[in-house]
Amino acid sequence: DPAYEDVDAKAADFELGKDLSVEITEPLAMNGSTARRQAAARNLPAIRFLPDGFIGDTSPEGVWLRDAQKESVLIAQSRNRLRYEIQTNQFQNVRP
Repeated sequence: DPAYEDVDAKAADFELGKDLSVEITEPLAMNGSTARRQAAARNLPAIRFLPDGFIGDTSPEGVWLRDAQKESVLIAQSRNRLRYEIQTNQFQNVRP
């Protein structure tokens, strides 16, 4: 968020495997005009945690990780929207 420090001491960069793809599901809040404008301005999906620890309304509902064999895992918001969690194997090979 531009209102905070430019450098995040806790930031981490991860390198994806060459056969791994990432697919983001659209957040529920994207039907609101303010959320849509903010996302368009950044032009990138982002998971945003608010100062109180809750997940921001414009954060993706889930993130699909897929390998070259199309095996997949869904990391999605929990029902109470307090955290992201790995979903059970029932979601493998299913597209959002």
